[in-house]
Amino acid sequence: MHLGAVSARSRRSFHARRVFRQRHADRKTLRLNIVSVHRQLGAGEGGFEYTLIRSAEDLPPTAYGGKGGVVCNAVPPALDVWSMAKDP
Repeated sequence: MHLGAVSARSRRSFHARRVFRQRHADRKTLRLNIVSVHRQLGAGEGGFEYTLIRSAEDLPPTAYGGKGGVVCNAVPPALDVWSMAKDP
């Protein structure tokens, strides 16, 4: 790994922490309603679908849905894909 990659990773991590702190200050929440898990046997991967309610001081409770994927055989297991959009 070269120095540029370490530096970029540090900047992303710093930005993510700053965004998380701001969202916490704005009292943003995600309330998970339903989750359905799908596993691909032998592939070490799985998928999931969910519905949730997103809210904040400046956002009324709003329904969202989405899906994602995980790599179960990674160490540690890792979230591979996450998508989320307002429910129609």
